[in-house]
Amino acid sequence: MTIHYRYRVRQSINTSIFIGIAAGAFGILSGIRKLDFIMIACSLLGLLGVYLTVKRMKSGAFVFIAASVIAVIMRFTGSLYMTYPVLGLCFSIASMNNFSLINLESPVFNGNEDISDIANMQNIWFKKVNEFISHYTVFAYYGYLLIIFACLALSGVWLFAPEVIGGHSREYWALFGSAVLVSVAGLINETMRRKL
Repeated sequence: MTIHYRYRVRQSINTSIFIGIAAGAFGILSGIRKLDFIMIACSLLGLLGVYLTVKRMKSGAFVFIAASVIAVIMRFTGSLYMTYPVLGLCFSIASMNNFSLINLESPVFNGNEDISDIANMQNIWFKKVNEFISHYTVFAYYGYLLIIFACLALSGVWLFAPEVIGGHSREYWALFGSAVLVSVAGLINETMRRKL
């Protein structure tokens, strides 16, 4: 592992830690102000994800996604607090970053690679995906992807999109887009896994 690669991974994971701390602190302060104990619990769970990430423990990604799922469920159950979509979006991003960099040890590109280097890194990535699927099953991998994309998309549309888009609710488009992304990822991953 080159020094540059280690620096890029550390920089990327530190970004996740910063996002997690900022979202957790924001959620706790908002929860105290609104007397919303579920928001406080969700934020504390996110801060636990930060702690696990600092320790480079692979469970950090799954703790982050649990906090994100709680935020999405609370918004779906009718909470009007916009803090929940913010928490959901931040914890989803932190989880996705942790999942690829810690759980799967994703290669990080520095922009100076030639085509053979990129192909080699892609092969390494698909081997890591194959190892994860072989160990935890295909349902764990694609189930995680579906949950993370759904949390990202739902949190994003609640923050930035109008309530109705093209005659359908924004939630419909978020979930539909998530399913399409997982299907495309599955097609690419399974094709490459079989080639390798």
